[in-house]
Amino acid sequence: SGASTCSPCDVGRFQSLPSMSECENCTKGKANGGTGSRDCDDCSSGYFAPHVGMPACLKCSSETVDYPYGPSYTSSEGSSTCNQCMKDYYRASDGQTCVELPIEGFNKAVGLTLATLDVKTGWFRFGQDSPT
Repeated sequence: SGASTCSPCDVGRFQSLPSMSECENCTKGKANGGTGSRDCDDCSSGYFAPHVGMPACLKCSSETVDYPYGPSYTSSEGSSTCNQCMKDYYRASDGQTCVELPIEGFNKAVGLTLATLDVKTGWFRFGQDSPT
């Protein structure tokens, strides 16, 4: 008699308004593991969602064939990639690889890049494109 039934959105999808007739995919960097949701959650630091419609965020330190990250990688909140290196590493000039810092000479922090390495007082670097 013209009445339609609604069904809850699948995992990785949401419906922001009750009157919507279709579900939307969670965007990259967000995930949703429940059905019938009204929104998606940002991935926490250290996790990422590389595709739309993800039911869960993936852990950066879990190296897989599809995502060759590993224990030296992390991410900022809401990230679609593992876009930072852990505290004892820096992002190499290729923009992808996390390289272990030398034991001494640097102030260590999450998210360092080759260009942002912070040299301790009394130490030096040969140049911005050199880690030592």
